[in-house]
Amino acid sequence: MLYSIGPASMLALNLLLNWELLRKYGFRAKKDDKQRQASVRYNWFLLASSIYFIVDMLWGVLYDHHDVSVLFPIIYSLTVFYFVFMLLTMLTWTRYIVAYLDKG
Repeated sequence: MLYSIGPASMLALNLLLNWELLRKYGFRAKKDDKQRQASVRYNWFLLASSIYFIVDMLWGVLYDHHDVSVLFPIIYSLTVFYFVFMLLTMLTWTRYIVAYLDKG
C-alpha cells in the first residue's frame, strides 16, 4: 500500500500542472495546424502517462494482497498493462517530440 503513494502523488502533480493545457487543446487537431498539433500530441502523452500512473498505483494496492490466489490473474494483468503503458508513454513522447520539432 505504501508503494502506491508515489504513483498517486505523481498523478496528482501531473494533472495539477497540466490541467489547463488538457482543457485548452483537447485531443484533436487539424493536420495543417502545426502549433495545435504539437499541443494535442503532448496531451496524448499526458493521458498515456496518467493511465500508466493509475495502473502502477493499482498494482501496488493489489500486490499487498499477493498471498490471495484469486487476485493473481488480476495482478498479472496489471503487470502486463504496466509494460504496455510504459511503451505507449514512450511512443506518445516520441510523437510529441516529432510534432514539436516539425512546427518550427
